[in-house]
Amino acid sequence: MLKGGDRNWVSRLVVGLGHKLKFLPIRNRIPGNLSRQEPVMSLTYDQIAAEAMRLSAEERADLADKLWVSVDTPVAVAAAWDAEIERRIAQIDSGEVATIPFEQVMAELRAKLR
Repeated sequence: MLKGGDRNWVSRLVVGLGHKLKFLPIRNRIPGNLSRQEPVMSLTYDQIAAEAMRLSAEERADLADKLWVSVDTPVAVAAAWDAEIERRIAQIDSGEVATIPFEQVMAELRAKLR
């Protein structure tokens, strides 16, 4: 994972997708320091989205997870899950939704797979 406050999420995404993207030749952005090189071109949101869609489903899911985690803190994500769990429990308790026994779900899935 990249570190440094000077890079926004797009920069981190582009560097993270670097193995999938085709860049123009790179040049040194810090005079006198040959160890830090970055792509010359910057990609637009639409270009990044188009390139991301060319990834496999597994890679897209991984990328989506990394982006999501970068937006919300673990505390915010946990709070959102807690609220969702409470909402679902309230739906079950009120009779708004009915549960399906595990055995029935598994039997239906096995029948579909045959």
